[in-house]
Amino acid sequence: MVDRVQELLKENENLKRIIQNNHIYTLDDQIAQFISLCMVHMKRIITELRLEEYDPKNIERIKRLMNFFENLKQEVEKNIYAIDTLHSLSLDIKQTFLKGWLNKMKTVSFINFKGGVGKTTISVNTAYALSNTLENIKVLFIDNDKQGNASNWLGADLSKGSIAHLMMGDATVKEIIQHTNYQNMDLIPADNGLIDVQSALIKNESVNQATILKNALKAVEKDYDICIVDNPPDINVSVLNALAITDEVVIVTTPDPDSLSGADQMLKQINMVKALNKRLTIRGILVNSYTSDDSTFTALDDLKGYELPIFKTKIHYATKSAKKNLILARRSNKTIFEQYPNCLVARDIWQFTKELLYIK
Repeated sequence: MVDRVQELLKENENLKRIIQNNHIYTLDDQIAQFISLCMVHMKRIITELRLEEYDPKNIERIKRLMNFFENLKQEVEKNIYAIDTLHSLSLDIKQTFLKGWLNKMKTVSFINFKGGVGKTTISVNTAYALSNTLENIKVLFIDNDKQGNASNWLGADLSKGSIAHLMMGDATVKEIIQHTNYQNMDLIPADNGLIDVQSALIKNESVNQATILKNALKAVEKDYDICIVDNPPDINVSVLNALAITDEVVIVTTPDPDSLSGADQMLKQINMVKALNKRLTIRGILVNSYTSDDSTFTALDDLKGYELPIFKTKIHYATKSAKKNLILARRSNKTIFEQYPNCLVARDIWQFTKELLYIK
């Protein structure tokens, strides 16, 4: 019986750690699992008590505790249907998020040296959330990754040009900007032409390689309120240009050693670029593929050692169903909000979007 009690106490400690690292709205699944485990343990305790020493008072206390957990479970299930999902925001972000950016586009870059951390998924869906929920706000999305995954997701027509043409001076920004399927969101697409850009610009000493994109965007910076940039897991000429126009950096990481190492390397590069862009700040570290286990808790403790802001919102590990719907969303050029709006990943990205806008 002592073992059962220890297991129960362990589950209680796990729940405490979950609460410390999550928004309360994301705890439905974890609490339900916690309740289930507790009830299993308590049923075993009751059985063992009956076998060892029958005490009606102890049995009654445990039964009351089981009823408490059952009522808690019902409350959780009731609140699942009141979860905050994507909806219009009737607020003036020009007095908060965009304060100080009058008639000027504010740029947020999503970045990490490590690939596969979810930058594209988060940046595309964040851009959609911003453009779809804020009144009179126009969003420009820049795909700065040679793989062009975001461009494909948003249904870009690459025959009309890409960021590579802009960087090489073969087209103007107005010539390559494309409308997306969303009224308030436009796109500068990317393709593997960026590979040639890197080598060509390195050889060209007649231009300031770090300010090409900055100068090109001057023609449209009053046409948009927010610019979202999806960057590759590299530090190259195109990334340097993106950081030169960036106001806030969001470092996306997963709770694994390689990703954390990539975030650490990125910090060093960002500090170097600050010499070119005095406005450049690190808005925070966003944890993706979050799970409630000891390895994740250890990774979060390591992140705190960077002494940088960490977004309160964590993007949870995508379930099998969520992964399937993310794939379907990409194939059909839809966002996760359109394909699977109530999944935990969609709800997390929505909460992150609001946190990005300083909405509590």
